[in-house]
Amino acid sequence: MSEDDEKCDSPVENKKDFYIIRQVAEKESVAESALEYQLDYALEHCYQVIVIEPEKLGTDIASWIRIGNLCHKGCVIMGVAAILSNFTHFKIFPLRWHVVTLPLGVASIGCAAVYGISWQYDPCSKYQLDHHGHSMANIPSTELTKNSSIVLVKKNDIYRKRLHNSVAFIVCVMFGWYLYKRYYT
Repeated sequence: MSEDDEKCDSPVENKKDFYIIRQVAEKESVAESALEYQLDYALEHCYQVIVIEPEKLGTDIASWIRIGNLCHKGCVIMGVAAILSNFTHFKIFPLRWHVVTLPLGVASIGCAAVYGISWQYDPCSKYQLDHHGHSMANIPSTELTKNSSIVLVKKNDIYRKRLHNSVAFIVCVMFGWYLYKRYYT
């Protein structure tokens, strides 16, 4: 378990399990730095629900989380497709397996590498977007000033990391086995 995970497992000092990021200043430069500070504070203290009311910050964070989800899903889907195509191509086209399997496997490994390098240690990787507003029911309506807010919910991401790392590892082993068979036997 990493140091960040241990820090996030400790209960928040505040009794609320949500944090609302609000627009506090009128000047754009001051407002932007204040919003970034509020976001960093909320992520550092590992609140279960983070509500982002300013639209620009909310859309930026939402797109950043979508990019991380795309890397994860791309790794898993293309890796599983590469593994499955590997087995079907050996039966149908034994010498042409690389036409489908190789690009899918390389893309899967690439997505896993991008996720591991740029996204895995980002504090936003612990959060997912709440598209349906289920977590808004736990927040008192007197706390909110806007109805159209971006809501982030803290999720345990250890299983998704294990999944896409396992798939990428299997694809690497599959490529290594093919290269071994081709050049050393």
